[in-house]
Amino acid sequence: KTQTKKMSTTIKLKVIIDGEMRKFKFCKKSQAYDDFLSKIYQLWKKKFSETDPKVYATLLTKYLDSDNDWISFSTEEEWKELLDDMSDKDTIKISVEAPKKSAQDQWKE
Repeated sequence: KTQTKKMSTTIKLKVIIDGEMRKFKFCKKSQAYDDFLSKIYQLWKKKFSETDPKVYATLLTKYLDSDNDWISFSTEEEWKELLDDMSDKDTIKISVEAPKKSAQDQWKE
């Protein structure tokens, strides 16, 4: 008797921002990279108070792959690659960093 492992359409994501970790389920089939980013902003509204859509594009996102390397991703194509690479995993660990303010921006405040 061989048991076939049922392919799950959801995956658990462990997301770390500024040392704070959150875990949630994510549907691999229907949700795109933009949906992932929206979820991040929803969870960390206090950390990301900017409403400027350009901020979304500047997030630094990385995931821990099966070789224990942190791999950066920032496009829909890389997001699909991440889900492909990690398809045998139940949980994916992701690190998200907000863009650092430049020295010029800090002087303006």
